[in-house]
Amino acid sequence: MIPLPLTKLRVPRRRKVSDWHVSQMVAEFKKDGQLRPILVDCRFNIVDGIARFLAAKELGWERIYTDKITNGPVIAKSTVQRGRRVSTAVRHLS
Repeated sequence: MIPLPLTKLRVPRRRKVSDWHVSQMVAEFKKDGQLRPILVDCRFNIVDGIARFLAAKELGWERIYTDKITNGPVIAKSTVQRGRRVSTAVRHLS
């Protein structure tokens, strides 16, 4: 895990995150800190973890832990059950 400045990370425009989800992440960060890193590609686009990024920003954090994908382009596919995202699978394109 690599701590990166929030200003270096890029949020994809097409991705929306509910205010409720961000508030849940804020509460989790206050209680437990950051348990999972944000997944970013080689250009620092957020692949998974936009709610974590927004929660850190809301809390005034300057840095957040990230994991970087280095094997080229990826596809992130979320699994949704009962209206909630429960997991994200990341597949490398080759």
